[in-house]
Amino acid sequence: MRVARSSRARAGCVTTCFVRLVAVLLLGGLAAVVIFTVVMVRTERLAPNLVGDLANARSSQRMAYGPVMPLIGGAGEEGLLVFTARDEASPLALSYLDGDPLAVRWDSAALDSASIRTPPVIDADVAYLRDGERLLALNLPDGSRRWTAELGAVIPDGCASCIQPLEGAVAVLTADSMLRVLGAENGAPLWQTALDTTPRELHVIAGNPAVVTSVPETDNTALLIFDAAEGSLLRRIQPRCEADGTVETPTPDSPVLYDPSARAIYFLFGFEQQGCAQRWAATTGEMVWSSAVPLSAVPWPRAWRTDGPLLSGGTIYLAGENGTSLLAIDTRDGSVQVMYRTGAYALDPWVRDGGMLLVHAEHLDDVESDELWGIDLTTGERRWRYPIALSTSSWAAHRAARGFVVCQLLSNPPRLQVDILDPERGVPLRRHTLPVGSTAWTGTAWTDSIAWLTIGALYAVDLHTGIPAQVWPLPEQEHSPQ
Repeated sequence: MRVARSSRARAGCVTTCFVRLVAVLLLGGLAAVVIFTVVMVRTERLAPNLVGDLANARSSQRMAYGPVMPLIGGAGEEGLLVFTARDEASPLALSYLDGDPLAVRWDSAALDSASIRTPPVIDADVAYLRDGERLLALNLPDGSRRWTAELGAVIPDGCASCIQPLEGAVAVLTADSMLRVLGAENGAPLWQTALDTTPRELHVIAGNPAVVTSVPETDNTALLIFDAAEGSLLRRIQPRCEADGTVETPTPDSPVLYDPSARAIYFLFGFEQQGCAQRWAATTGEMVWSSAVPLSAVPWPRAWRTDGPLLSGGTIYLAGENGTSLLAIDTRDGSVQVMYRTGAYALDPWVRDGGMLLVHAEHLDDVESDELWGIDLTTGERRWRYPIALSTSSWAAHRAARGFVVCQLLSNPPRLQVDILDPERGVPLRRHTLPVGSTAWTGTAWTDSIAWLTIGALYAVDLHTGIPAQVWPLPEQEHSPQ
């Protein structure tokens, strides 16, 4: 049905239509501004005010990589440092997370992809960070760059000890066999020295940088301790033990353990006729004791496994030859005891809790078969064994508040399983499972109360209850409107 309108009605429509047209134009303009702003933010032309160039930290596309560095106390800073990226194809940045819930306080500028192979090092209010052949010093409160130092070579991959803070300085060991010491305030070179070989570790002994390196024109190695301020050689320690005309000396792979509380340096070496253990005083460079055991009587290791000796409670625990035994060295007198023997497993001591030693046992006939053992330190007996699930792609275990905690990344579907084990029986007291969105476990850090796991996102495991939770970025449902 058509509705006829009078001439007065048509005249009133002119004004009304004009007002409506203006309103439409205003709304359209406002919409255009909104769309333009959204586009600009997405293209980072109006990015948030961050130190680097990453987008909003609350974005669900942010991912965490590598080990977490908990910041507890230190110059009043509390939080976490972790490498992050938008996705696997985006550049890395170092991010500072804090608050409840966790949020990004700052991001560094984009970093070289190899930076993740060397964890950042904290000293008071500064974070030292590898970036290609450069060392960066970032101020912890706001992430601003304090200084950048060109090293001329990269820090060796995987060398967690190759950046060491000193009093008013920082020592760096690079792959070109150079030991450099830089000023903490401005990164200016203080001194450097060329080494005969590239050591595997950089130690700090009584406040001074030290390395184990070969002695030129000999087959021997020595621990060289340098004066932190001047770079002069404070002392050279060359352990050796001799029996039946055979001289044993350390190799570059031989373990060196430093106990700062006792100011003691321990050397473990020997692979021809005897195994040798020695204790030296860090302050004087004098030998305290020397102990030797014949290889025919004691299964002393002739090559050192990835997991090194464990110094705990006045004892050094180590895996014997081929890992098929456990040895214990008393740090008071150097006496050596064979704790446990097995022919079917390769053993690595992981952590001690009271009278129980947690041991990783890998079946020699099935390298995919892992177990945890509890070894009674009083009797030397294996009290329990805990098998790792066949569907596990990665796992870790450590001391917990009420025993031991085992975290396993299970597949099909991906999920994190956490067990709190009774330390005496090895049975799960609690078990919790949490779905995860990734199968790439790239970092683990332990504190007294929390385990931080980097599995695409960042997860926290309460070591009192065993309850895991995704803490950054928060799961999508926690961001959605209620």
